[in-house]
Amino acid sequence: MDAFKSSETGEKLAWEIHSLLGKLKESLTLDGMDYMSSMKDPLDRKMTHLVRRYEQYGELHKLVEYIRNDLGSWFTCPPYKEMVAANNLAEQNIKELWS
Repeated sequence: MDAFKSSETGEKLAWEIHSLLGKLKESLTLDGMDYMSSMKDPLDRKMTHLVRRYEQYGELHKLVEYIRNDLGSWFTCPPYKEMVAANNLAEQNIKELWS
């Protein structure tokens, strides 16, 4: 999304989201499923807080709506440090099996 690059506010939001994703990735290397499960709710709450904080910036409207539409799903991933904490790669691999 260009909104991340188009303003200082967008860059700040991007940094905050990357920080949260870093915490999720770190949780996967510590104790696997148990720690990740305990991290999901606090990370979801922080993402909701980011949406509320950044929704006032008009240039970020589309981006904030995109984030808001998937609240509750941003920090759901396989609990294995060997796997990417994003579903796109996994979905692509699964789809290849069915095509």
